[in-house]
Amino acid sequence: MTEKAHDKMAARTKQLIKETLIELIEEKSFEGITVKDLTVKAGLNRGTFYLHYRDKYDLMVKIQEELLQGFLQIVLQIDPFDVGKYLSKNIPYPVIVQLFTYLKSHSRIIKVLLGPKGDPAFPKKMKEIIKTNFFENTIKNLITFPEEVAIVKEYLPAIGTSVHFGIIEKWLDNDMPHSPEEMAMMYFNIVKFIKVQINKINKI
Repeated sequence: MTEKAHDKMAARTKQLIKETLIELIEEKSFEGITVKDLTVKAGLNRGTFYLHYRDKYDLMVKIQEELLQGFLQIVLQIDPFDVGKYLSKNIPYPVIVQLFTYLKSHSRIIKVLLGPKGDPAFPKKMKEIIKTNFFENTIKNLITFPEEVAIVKEYLPAIGTSVHFGIIEKWLDNDMPHSPEEMAMMYFNIVKFIKVQINKINKI
């Protein structure tokens, strides 16, 4: 077998293991799953599993790392000044559309990880990416805060992160009834609302 063919087979095996894990979590939660459950359901022997992962926790870590890395790569493309330009024209910002498109394409595993049968650590990791690289950076560069409401600036990223994460979670839970473009506009509307409220304070 050539190296290329071996790599393709390994990739297919890993994908099968990941898909099987998702199915099992939906059935009985991550904590109740064993490596034996995974291998039996996937039709693999245990040795094949251990060629790729140390245990089920290593598998879970690698799945989350892959998902969050893809999420982060899109988030890092966000330019707050570009956001402002699209905001003024009331047009969805393409990178935010791309972000929701990414979430939609991985919706099944993300829903599982965010749900009660998944991993409680996953929502925290996702929120941290939103707060540190997304909401905090965007708001800091789009809105001018008066000195008398400095405390608002301090806590706004935490509030905004919870709101934005809540929107993502509800959208996924409801089986994504709105398009990524519509969700991008919802994000815009949140930023607009915050700007309006801060402007009102500035005029007081």
